[in-house]
Amino acid sequence: LACLCRGEVMMEALMARRPWWKKRGSSASGKTLDFCFERYDTAEACEGDVEDGTSRVPGVRVFNWLANSRQLHAKDLLTMNVLRFAKQHGMPKWMPETLIVRDQEKLPLMLPFIKERFEEYSIGGEGVARTMQGNLWIVKPAFGRQGMGIEMFDNYGKMADFLSDTSNYDEWPVYLVQKYIERPLLFDGKKFDLRTHLLVTSEPKFYVYPYGYVRVSATEYDTSNTDLSTHLTNVHIQIQSGADEQKSMMSFQELEEHFEGKLSFERDVFPQMITCLSQLLRASVDRLQPDLQKGRFYLYIADFILDEDLNLHFIELNAGPGTNNGLTKAFSHGFGVPYIQWYTQNMVEEMFQKVLDPWFPVPKEWAHSDAPMTKPMNLFKEIPLWDVENENGDKEMHGETSSYHEEL
Repeated sequence: LACLCRGEVMMEALMARRPWWKKRGSSASGKTLDFCFERYDTAEACEGDVEDGTSRVPGVRVFNWLANSRQLHAKDLLTMNVLRFAKQHGMPKWMPETLIVRDQEKLPLMLPFIKERFEEYSIGGEGVARTMQGNLWIVKPAFGRQGMGIEMFDNYGKMADFLSDTSNYDEWPVYLVQKYIERPLLFDGKKFDLRTHLLVTSEPKFYVYPYGYVRVSATEYDTSNTDLSTHLTNVHIQIQSGADEQKSMMSFQELEEHFEGKLSFERDVFPQMITCLSQLLRASVDRLQPDLQKGRFYLYIADFILDEDLNLHFIELNAGPGTNNGLTKAFSHGFGVPYIQWYTQNMVEEMFQKVLDPWFPVPKEWAHSDAPMTKPMNLFKEIPLWDVENENGDKEMHGETSSYHEEL
């Protein structure tokens, strides 16, 4: 059997628990591989059939790659999926108001509507949630990452000028204009978000890893300050701000303990997270399914934020790190925190157990080996697709969550 894992110490350590696998070089043909985590290099490798005699499971190659994966991690496509969903079922309360600017020729027609919404939120008009009242809006490129291209505005004129400047579209052809959540729940006066991982498998099945982690801003929250380090908690921005990893990252359980009983992940967060992801997936699954071939999977990063009323708001889904981006590098800001090490290693190990081991179980000749094997894990929670026929069936859909802390 062949495995492509380029220079990843953690990945190789996890694969060492499966000694019947052999590592192949980065130049190996995709048709000779049984497993590949090199997501961005697999498009060409996935074409055609597996070469005769190269796979123990005929016709199956396990690749971290979906041709339609952008339906979830491209911000404009995901927003369109949610808007189509909203036409039939109403706008989900976890989705901030979002407008897509992709055609500058139509921008003059959009600006009056954007202005109207800006003014409505400014005065706290009818239907505007208390935690979203105010002037702050965020403009972000649909394909951006690490905070690149993001702008904050508290003035409609400046925002309109930015959107009207054709030079801003040279690098980013599509922007999202989104109402900012102005009253987030704060950690010692600083903004924080919640991060976990979403796993899509080829059945299709969908899983969320509930033991995510918290990222805290390095600077105190201030709505009068539009500096990105105050409002964005992503690693790239926080490193530039001199964040201390020991103070800027923690477990969900540590966050609960900080709020001394006022916040319960099991009671306040996890049910909302399941509802959000369930509805997101229901809105997008038809566009994912044509590409769900045997063995394909995809690991996404899911980011959320809580407002001061403990309502969960969706931020975005990102493409999870492949080894060519460096899985360890992606978690390097935080690897000095023992919990982040535990989280990363256990999440990836269980992902292997769900997407790799069922296709390629332990060979008979290794069944009684003394080689260090991994123990079965079951921390990922399966996400049921939202039942459109039972819109009030949240309790049934959430499933059993009472064992959350016991499992941790």
